[in-house]
Amino acid sequence: MRTAKLSAIILICASFVFVNGCGNELADLRRKNQIQQDTINDLSAQLKAAEMERNQFKTQLDELKGSSNLDVDTRDQRIAALEQAIKEKDDLIAKMRQSLLTSQAPIPVELSTLLEDFANSNSMVTYDSERGIVKFSSDLLFNKGSDEVT
Repeated sequence: MRTAKLSAIILICASFVFVNGCGNELADLRRKNQIQQDTINDLSAQLKAAEMERNQFKTQLDELKGSSNLDVDTRDQRIAALEQAIKEKDDLIAKMRQSLLTSQAPIPVELSTLLEDFANSNSMVTYDSERGIVKFSSDLLFNKGSDEVT
């Protein structure tokens, strides 16, 4: 009977610790999710603005191509400038779309610097600062039941 009560108390304490720990992790995940959503919203707004500007350039280009009142050289120069602006906007839109597909919350500069220093001091580790990824150059081995790398 006493063992059952003790087991129940231990189980309740362990559950409390587990739930409390998950709550902190859940809050962190929600905060990270909000940061990601804000980044996506910002990039989407920038993408729409760039697409609108590109469409305005295309409209101006179509108007110039249909216009016969302008001097031919002037018209051709404006057409070339607008075509170049459209190409630049297309490139910007492609970059923004790629950024939306791979958007990640930026790693703080201090953390990035520490990770880079860590990678430079360890031959088994490489660090990709653009993506914030630390890679181990070989498999890590642990002793059975240990958290220390052999």
